[in-house]
Amino acid sequence: MTFYIRPEYAPSTDGIYVFEKTLSLPYESDVELCIFAASRYILYLNGNYICEGPCRSHEKVRYFDRIRTKLVKGENHFFVKVMHTASYFTTVYNTPTPQLALEGVADGRTVVSTDGSWCCRFLDGHALICHGMPSLPPFEALDATKSETLLSVVASDPAIFRSDGFFTRGGAAYPYILEERPIPLIFPNNPESLRLIREGEGFAEYDAGEYTTAKVSFRLSKNSSVKVIYAECYETENGKGHRDDESGFLRGYYDTVKSADTDIEFETYWFRSFRYIRVEGDADALSSIKMCRTHYPLDIEGSFECSDPILNKIWQISKNTMLCCSHEIISDCPYYEQQQYEFDSMVEAAVLSSLSDDLRLTKKCISEFACSQQPNGLLLSIYPASWALQIIPSYSLSWILMLKRYVEISKDLTCASENMGIADGILGFFDRRMKEKGYLSKTRYWDFFDWVPEWENGTPPVSMDEPHTLYHLFYAMALGDAAFLAQAIGRNALAKEYLDRKAEVVSVALKLCFDRNKGIFRDGAQSDSYGMHSSILAILADAYDENTLGGLLDSLFSSELKKCGFSWNFLLFRALEKVGRYDLAPHFFRGWYEMLKNGCTSWCENPDNPRSECHGWSSAPIYEFANNVLGVKVGFDEEIVIAPCTLHLSYAKGTVPSRFGVISVEWEKRDNVFLVRIKSKEGIKKKFIHPSFGETVFCEAYKEFEFEEVKS
Repeated sequence: MTFYIRPEYAPSTDGIYVFEKTLSLPYESDVELCIFAASRYILYLNGNYICEGPCRSHEKVRYFDRIRTKLVKGENHFFVKVMHTASYFTTVYNTPTPQLALEGVADGRTVVSTDGSWCCRFLDGHALICHGMPSLPPFEALDATKSETLLSVVASDPAIFRSDGFFTRGGAAYPYILEERPIPLIFPNNPESLRLIREGEGFAEYDAGEYTTAKVSFRLSKNSSVKVIYAECYETENGKGHRDDESGFLRGYYDTVKSADTDIEFETYWFRSFRYIRVEGDADALSSIKMCRTHYPLDIEGSFECSDPILNKIWQISKNTMLCCSHEIISDCPYYEQQQYEFDSMVEAAVLSSLSDDLRLTKKCISEFACSQQPNGLLLSIYPASWALQIIPSYSLSWILMLKRYVEISKDLTCASENMGIADGILGFFDRRMKEKGYLSKTRYWDFFDWVPEWENGTPPVSMDEPHTLYHLFYAMALGDAAFLAQAIGRNALAKEYLDRKAEVVSVALKLCFDRNKGIFRDGAQSDSYGMHSSILAILADAYDENTLGGLLDSLFSSELKKCGFSWNFLLFRALEKVGRYDLAPHFFRGWYEMLKNGCTSWCENPDNPRSECHGWSSAPIYEFANNVLGVKVGFDEEIVIAPCTLHLSYAKGTVPSRFGVISVEWEKRDNVFLVRIKSKEGIKKKFIHPSFGETVFCEAYKEFEFEEVKS
């Protein structure tokens, strides 16, 4: 029988524990291993790296890993390094002591399992340090001069590895629900060398070539000590300028390593986020420094190239940014937080779907936030996270937007059905407030919408009891998306209810918050503040008509309105797309141009002296180029729409993944002639749309159109 095993006690609440077992076999054999550990593990077999995990999860479930490998004839040594942490890395479930459960099945029988015969050691010299937010995995302080502590092993509850989790006949799970991970195992990529760019007495600096998330390893000579600093970019006392200006300085989070009277090999337990590494101390004693890039194993099928080399560079950097923010969760930034937020994830999920048809990470994200629902219906805005219970009401609404888009492109009706009640709970929170006052006002939670410099703490300047424009319009938009979901699963009465509520909410917003003299919305009913956000949401929530649309569009270019932050570009582009004015989009590309000029190799949280140099929501151009420049739109209907927006370009080509397979589009303009070539799966309905050509429907695997464009 396989048991959860643990040491008799934990010498430290945060540290590295090693569990070992040697197994002797009379023959070579394939083996299927199932493994779980709290908080994290790395498994080695006969000195070879096998896998690591478990997958980051929330408190209601734990994931185990399943992997196939080989056992050799003779002795097989299992070596499991378990990182136990009760203080840091709060997106992994913590326990009072480290736990391990492992089972190996070969030829239909269990050949190895965790029980009281395993050995356990605590590595006294391997401390875990938190330099930043508690959501971050800990950094390491290794002192090889310190000893190890041998600990007795205690076997407790039986561990049963089943894909659907284990419950007893009485309906209980002991000690908790253990399910197979819903996403692929993540393996570090092949080692790459870092380029030494500067060195001097007591220091050396290395360049990874671009921003990356990677495990870092090196060899340190005996009787030496180093501090290894991971930096996003070079900085100056005046802030951030050109990111690779070596006249500046490097700073950031760090590991420390001290060797004893022999050379040692060090590898970070978790990936580090950096563009540059600075080594201080006995820098000349460090050699063979390498990195192994680490991120979600996305099978990238999306591609893009056009006549504008700047847009090509933007696409590449967007891809790098997205990979650095995709691991076992969809994280906001890999350096400072590694947290999963609903609004960030809504944008990043759209980007991921333009790179690959692997939607498992998005589905996991949707499911995790659903498990965070509070009694009042709202979701936690950060989840999984045990260090804080943070609620941003607007972020719960953005979860509905993410769910709708996922269902629309995947046609996963089971997911829609399972989460319909969650969406209804969110909408119920706002419905109750509408019925109570007749309008929506600020809440007792964090009324954050966007990092606008003129807004305190990201909240629009609206009084506590004043009708709040953004809440009305965001709620109306979410009601529309929820109606789509309800209709998709055949709940037409619920869909009608949502649409009726949407019409009522829009009517209230127009009555109380619309400034008819200016032709745009105020931030609040009595507010003298105006922002782009209201105009964007008004379009997306259908709070306009042919008489007011022009004013809303013009307001997006007004210097008098508060500009939306970088995170809202995605919604801004959706508004332009919706009303057929995507030709205006390049006006808002300037932030990416600025970051390019500053030598960024990943996109910042915002272009203006940001904290984070790598932020997932800034990867939006990938979605824009696929969805609008190539023009590939896949929705709930069984058809593919190709409607390119040519902007200032003379040609564009690329591939877009979908549930129908990869769609290839290549178009070019020569004089006034427009030529487009489309490749896709045979038999699927395709609709090509162009202002000069009209629209045509076809089902062939390859289709070519050539026509003369009408001059405007």
